[in-house]
Amino acid sequence: MISFAAFYINGVLNTMNIIKAHSITLYGSIDEYEIVLRPLCDDHLPYLYKWGNDLEVLYWTDGTDAEVYTAETVHDIYGRSSQSALCFIIEANGVFIGECWLARMYPKRIADMHPANLDVRRIDMMIGEKAYWNKGIGTTLVKMLAEFAFDVEHADVLHGVVFEYNLRSRRIFEKNGFRIFLEEPEEVYYRKERSKMTKEIKARELFAAGYNCAQAVLGVFCENEGLDINTAFKLANGFGGGIRCGEVCGAVSGAVMVVGLKCGFCVKGDFKQKGFCNKKSFEFIEKFKQENGSILCRDLLGVDIRSPEDHNPPEVQALHKKICPEVIAAAVRILEEVEF
Repeated sequence: MISFAAFYINGVLNTMNIIKAHSITLYGSIDEYEIVLRPLCDDHLPYLYKWGNDLEVLYWTDGTDAEVYTAETVHDIYGRSSQSALCFIIEANGVFIGECWLARMYPKRIADMHPANLDVRRIDMMIGEKAYWNKGIGTTLVKMLAEFAFDVEHADVLHGVVFEYNLRSRRIFEKNGFRIFLEEPEEVYYRKERSKMTKEIKARELFAAGYNCAQAVLGVFCENEGLDINTAFKLANGFGGGIRCGEVCGAVSGAVMVVGLKCGFCVKGDFKQKGFCNKKSFEFIEKFKQENGSILCRDLLGVDIRSPEDHNPPEVQALHKKICPEVIAAAVRILEEVEF
């Protein structure tokens, strides 16, 4: 689909193709509104100019220091983004009210927190017509885009990025099952994964995001057993790198914590439960040793890391990046094999 737009810049008539359009149209509804997401094209530039000149709109999308868009800014933003993202104009009962995108994840530092083999996307949206705010339309938009991304595009992970003060947008993502992935001073990154994503992949992602082996393993099981993930991360924080001295692997420590959460002894005198939990822990450890040869971090890495300084050399860091994700995945898989 090719669309051309004619408009004036500094009194000069320009005819050009700015936005790369696609051929996808999505349909949804909420209450009295029929929602259609149509391919964004140059015909919609007058709406983008209008919304890009409304500082009240830009406050929520661009931040507290937002400045109105010039025509050149609009062309640059939508011209570049539409080369790789699916950009839509939002239509409510036949009225154009805003725009939204389904794009490859950016910034790169956030994308790099995920395994390279995953398809990671983000949702961005702007409802430029303020009469349509607080109507539930944003929640419907995210639902439509998420279903399309997961069911048709087969994306593995979706993110939504909002300013910390934008409580309305935060609620929109939370209502759609997104959870906080990262909080920064100004922005909050929400995340949702395709439902068939395995615990192994989730654990690898946690490690790629900077959590240690114990945190990665405990983190993918904890909430099913009633332990919130932030508490789990704190609990497991000191167990990485074999308790920082090359001893029992953090993935093993995290797995044994999962066993305890699932079937641990806590009632005084309940020695039957205590024995059952010990049996399950031993079963996991034996399977892990059979598969990996050892439960000691220094053996798994093949390098002596008994002091904190031993973890720092680049070659040791490279071993962590290469070996630890596989060990974490093995721990998660074995836990599931012993019915966790």
